Amino acid sequence: MCYMFSSVWTYLPTDAPDFHEGNLLNLVNSCAVIVIILAGSLYLRMENAKRERGERDYRIKNRTQLELEEIRYLHPQFRYKL
Repeated sequence: MCYMFSSVWTYLPTDAPDFHEGNLLNLVNSCAVIVIILAGSLYLRMENAKRERGERDYRIKNRTQLELEEIRYLHPQFRYKL
């Protein structure tokens, strides 16, 4: 979303009518956003897989019920959704 603001300064009158620099910057930023979303999605899938395999069960050992309620998204039974 930040590129919306930066693109105002990249569409210069001297680049008219094709505005190669402005269009290129918007394309690069859009690709970067897609890569970030894909990386985040991959991370969430990997984290959910670890929770399924029991690799996060150490977080609930030797804890009281109150402590279990306070760990919220760190609880091994919590699953991320996208």
